[in-house]
Order: sequence, then C-alpha cells, then structure tokens
Amino acid sequence: MQAAKPQYQHSIPQFILRNFDHPFVCPYTPNNSSKCKKRHHEKGKHPGDRVVDCLQLLPDGFKIEELSIRRICSLNDMYTDRSSTAKFPRQLEVKFSRLESRASSIVRKIVESQEHGQSDVKLTRTQRNILRKFLLLLILRGSGPGSLKRVYGKTCN
Repeated sequence: MQAAKPQYQHSIPQFILRNFDHPFVCPYTPNNSSKCKKRHHEKGKHPGDRVVDCLQLLPDGFKIEELSIRRICSLNDMYTDRSSTAKFPRQLEVKFSRLESRASSIVRKIVESQEHGQSDVKLTRTQRNILRKFLLLLILRGSGPGSLKRVYGKTCN
C-alpha cells in the first residue's frame, strides 16, 4: 500500500482560531501602498493571510510572533493509523472532521446570537450532545498523553 500524502491535522480547529485572527500586514509595506515590495515572506505569511499572535516561551524570556492559522497547532498525520493492518488509516481524522463540522455550526449559532445581543440560546438535546462530545475530544487530543491525566487523575492507566 502506497503512503498517502501527509496531511496537516489541527489540535485546535481552525474555526475556533478564526475568532482571534487578523490579516497579515507586511512590515515592509510603504505607508501609502497596499502592496509590499517584493520580499520573501515566511511560509503562510503573505499580505492578507489570516494570522494570530502567539506567545513563544523561551529559556531566557518570551517572544510574540504572528503565525498563520493554517499552520499553528497542527502536525502532519497526527491521527493516522500506521499499523500494517489498517484498512483506512485516516478513519479517526475523518470522524473528527465530521464532528468538528457539526460543532462548528453550533458554535457559530451561539456566537451569532451573542453578537445580536440575545441572552439565551436554544439548543436541542442532540446539539448539546454534539457539543459535549466535541469539547471532550478537544481536551483529550489537545496535549498528548498528559491530557488524559486531566480527565482521569494522576495516571493514564
């Protein structure tokens, strides 16, 4: 079986990151122009691309930098089953993707109602269950093995 092209898979979904993003502005752009001079930009950082400000902790302090929402909080093939018996190696990511899609529409509904000044949001039982599953999986997949400790206690066993 031939190896499939690697896929970026996010531990924090992009629909959540989009709530905090802003368009990238090249620091070398002249004040009166919307276009920058020909510069070699970092991967995923071209004028107008969606970026978020990130805090990077360093041994001697910290650094704040702008990173693309397409590349942040992601790894290649995070949920790919690499065992030789796997018939569909990306099955888990496909299921996460479906759940994220459903949760995204529910979160969008909540955010839009909040923006319109509504104090209450009506969710069906099914919508609440989808949101619960999504939030639990978001916690579990967020930090690797340590995330299980948050749910089950001191050990993962």
